Amino acid sequence: MKSPTALEELIEALRCLPGVGPKSAQRIAYHLLQYDKTGAARLAQSLNGALESIRRCAKCNSFTELELCTLCGSPRRDPSQLAWSKRRETCS
Repeated sequence: MKSPTALEELIEALRCLPGVGPKSAQRIAYHLLQYDKTGAARLAQSLNGALESIRRCAKCNSFTELELCTLCGSPRRDPSQLAWSKRRETCS
C-alpha cells in the first residue's frame, strides 16, 4: 500500500473543517497551491501560531492565550453567572 502524497494529506486535513467534503477539500487545496501560495503560507503560519498559543480558559472553557480569559479573569466577574460550554469532538 502506497503512502499518501502531500496533496492527499492536505485534502484529507481540509476535510476536518465543518461542511467541507472531499470535493470542496480538493478545490480548496488546488486553489491554495495553484493560485494563492502566499495565502496558504499565511494560513499555515497562523494555524501553527494559534495551536501553540491558544488554550482553553480554566474556568469557562473559552479560547484564550492566558490561564483565564478576560471575562473570567476580571475582578468584576460574577462567578455565579458562569455558563459552561461543552467540548466538541475532533477529527483525526
